[in-house]
Amino acid sequence: MKQYEYAKNLTYSRLSFSPPLHPGAIIRDKRLHLNLTLSELAEHICNTSTLSKIETGNHKATPLLLSKLYEKLNIIEVPSLQLTNWLDPIRIKVYQHDLIALHQQNLNTSFHYQARLIKFASSVLNKDYVQAQKQILILQKMMTYMSLEELQFYYLFLGRYYMAFNEGLLAKNYYHLSYEIANTITLSDPLLLLSLAEYYS
Repeated sequence: MKQYEYAKNLTYSRLSFSPPLHPGAIIRDKRLHLNLTLSELAEHICNTSTLSKIETGNHKATPLLLSKLYEKLNIIEVPSLQLTNWLDPIRIKVYQHDLIALHQQNLNTSFHYQARLIKFASSVLNKDYVQAQKQILILQKMMTYMSLEELQFYYLFLGRYYMAFNEGLLAKNYYHLSYEIANTITLSDPLLLLSLAEYYS
């Protein structure tokens, strides 16, 4: 329930204001992908608290510091900080239940967390809840960087995930957040409507 409260607060703040992405998002995304701790990445570069502030956008890193962090993370090509609506073709594959194509889509994302988001959705659809749980652990740490479209998609599958474990209240709460976002950004999501219909029936 604590994670849901965080998700709810994040969502309502994002519905009124969507902050731009910053280099810290790239750093955190790659660090989590490589399974490095803050202190492991910061070693010989900066102190851990500075790195933490860079990742959260509370400290503007110098170009030299950023290049050292990128080098240690082996980031050769810095992804664009503009989040396009890359989810549209993914949604179509989900609606068609085309899980093979969905799995192949993993390779075409700018950020590692986006590939994990696809893997999470695919795991839930395949009822592979062990794999889904692994993705949740990383995705929870990247929520602050997700676009509203990504959050809406994530919450929808969190709802389906918790329904599978008969966690009705959590499922309902995440469905509700997903619905709130979909309404705000005027997104038609048949899978969300189907999930809500299944929940209420």
